[in-house]
Amino acid sequence: MQISNWKNIIRENKYFFSILTILIIFIAFLITDLVIIIRIPSLFEFSYVKYANERLGIYYSYFTTQTNYLVVLYLFISLIIIKRDLTFKLNYQLLLAITTYITITMLVFWTGIIGNFIKIGFTDYWHMPYSWIKTIVVHLLVPILMILVYIFISSHHELKELKTYHKLYLWLTLIYPVLYLIMVMVRGTIRYNAGFSAETSFPYFFLNYHKYGVGVFIGVVFLILLLCIGLQYFYLWINNVQYRRFVKKKPSEEI
Repeated sequence: MQISNWKNIIRENKYFFSILTILIIFIAFLITDLVIIIRIPSLFEFSYVKYANERLGIYYSYFTTQTNYLVVLYLFISLIIIKRDLTFKLNYQLLLAITTYITITMLVFWTGIIGNFIKIGFTDYWHMPYSWIKTIVVHLLVPILMILVYIFISSHHELKELKTYHKLYLWLTLIYPVLYLIMVMVRGTIRYNAGFSAETSFPYFFLNYHKYGVGVFIGVVFLILLLCIGLQYFYLWINNVQYRRFVKKKPSEEI
C-alpha cells in the first residue's frame, strides 16, 4: 500500500488512531510498571518486600491498579469493536460505572491520600522521579482520558431519568466497590494477623483500623460510598446535557 493511501486512512480515522495511540502508550506504561514490580523492586514503594509474588499481591490490591486496568481494557476493546461495527452501541451502564470508579481513584488520591502524605511526610519512594511519573499517569491522565471519552460518547445515549435511576442501576454500580472492600479487608486482616506489616496488608491508610481506629475506617468508607453515588448522578446530568445539545445540532426532519 502506498504512503499516500496510509495518510488518507489515518486522516479519515484520526479520532480512532488518536485514542488508540494514547491507549497503547498507557498499556505500555502499565506493562512496564508490572515488569518493574517483578524485576526492579527498588522502584516499588515497598522495596523491602523480598518475593515477587508478594509484591504483585500488594500491587493488585490497590483500587488504583484495578481501575486503571479496567479503563484501558474497556477502552481498547470498545475501540476495536466500534471500528469493526459502526452500529455497535456501548452499554451505558458499564461506561458510567467505569468512569465513576476511575474518578473515585483520582479524587480520593488527590484530596485524601496525598494529603495524608503531606501530613506525615513523604517516604524515600516519593523522592524518585518515576514515582511521580507513575502517579501522574494512573491518578490523573488515565482518569482524564476516561472522563473525556464519557463526555464525548454520552451525547449519543438517550435521556436518563434521574428520579428512577436508583431503582435498578445505582446499586449495580456499587457491587464492585463493595466486593473490593470485602476482599482487601479479608486479605489485610489475614496478613496482619500472620505478622505482616500493616502498610503491606492494607492498601490505604484509612483501611488500617488497627492504627487509625474503626471510626476513621467507617467514616472514610461512608464518604467514598456517598462519592460513588454522587458521581453517578453527576455523570447522568452530564449525559442529559450532552444529549440535549446533540439533539439540537441535528437537522430537523421534514414532515
